[in-house]
Amino acid sequence: MDLNITDTQLYEALRARIGKEEAELLVTHVKLQVKHEVESQTRGLATNERLAQLETALVREFNNKLLVYSMGTVVATIISLVILAQYFIK
Repeated sequence: MDLNITDTQLYEALRARIGKEEAELLVTHVKLQVKHEVESQTRGLATNERLAQLETALVREFNNKLLVYSMGTVVATIISLVILAQYFIK
């Protein structure tokens, strides 16, 4: 159910039935309840800043893994070349 009603519309509808002061109190209460509900529902959502931090961390981690892989490949290649050189020298 989708309700789109402004504070003023709610106040005017309530004022006619329950009076000015009660309508103001009720509208204020409803606004606070909605605000708290929105805050609690959005508390766990990621911000753009947090997403940028995660992206930076992931790129750094990927680069570290790539460096380790590259160094391993270089070492394996050198060992293979040394073994091949020893084989052909004999």
